[in-house]
Amino acid sequence: MPLMFTRRTVCAALFLACSTGAFAQDRLTPGALPSADRPFGALRDQAAMQQQWLKKRLETFLPMLMRKHAIDMWVVPMREYNEDPVFSSITAPETFAARRRTIYVFFDKCAAAGTAPSPACVERIALGGTSQGGLYDAQTSAKGVANPVNGRQAELWGDEQWLLLKEVVEERKPAVIGIDRSTVFAFSDGLSSGELLGMTEALGPAWTAKFRNAERLPLDLIASRLPEEEAVRLADELDATTKWLSGLTDARGPRELKLTRLARWLSAAWQLRLILWPCLEVRTGWFRQVD
Repeated sequence: MPLMFTRRTVCAALFLACSTGAFAQDRLTPGALPSADRPFGALRDQAAMQQQWLKKRLETFLPMLMRKHAIDMWVVPMREYNEDPVFSSITAPETFAARRRTIYVFFDKCAAAGTAPSPACVERIALGGTSQGGLYDAQTSAKGVANPVNGRQAELWGDEQWLLLKEVVEERKPAVIGIDRSTVFAFSDGLSSGELLGMTEALGPAWTAKFRNAERLPLDLIASRLPEEEAVRLADELDATTKWLSGLTDARGPRELKLTRLARWLSAAWQLRLILWPCLEVRTGWFRQVD
């Protein structure tokens, strides 16, 4: 990681930690913890920030990764409480589980023409579940609801999901269908045997012949981070380190506890030495900056 980028990231993290906490303090209820104890704001503020990151990651990283790994359609089916490892990287922060069954479909409609990947290239479809804050085209059932509330449609569920998946595939005619199956990477092996069987029976041999293990695609998406995400992570480490250091100066507490705090602080300081010190303009003969 270039030193200049790292220094800017850490400085941005320091600013973000201060500004986010000050903004969130105005929304807290009486008696809530002060902003000093909530450097990243309330949970609702964190969720809003994470939702923005999710949108940006799906619009930037995903198109490039699908093109890089030569997968023009990526199908990710999962059931409630048995989610794929990639689940938290493609859904909203306020979504804690798949809805019964949810099938996420990503299609690179620019791949056949060889157009450069862009946010507009990848369709995002949810067969079951919600739109995740407007990030997916959430399909509903064609069946009506008895005594509907506000015109709500029936929830897409069961065999109807597989039938609709086949329609989606046949309309788009992908050259390759990536599935999360791998003997190498655990994070790329989230497709359960039951979901694979259901999808295989629904699509038939012509389309299942196009199945390809997605391998690095889900793994790389999980591992990808925006600069602003890294900034918050570093700010979190800074906040934790500051609290550890504050504990060392507290005269109360047993000697063993202080030694434990000292060990933790020294470990964090060692890990962050090349990042924090240039930002704070610290210079020593031991950790001399090399440009």
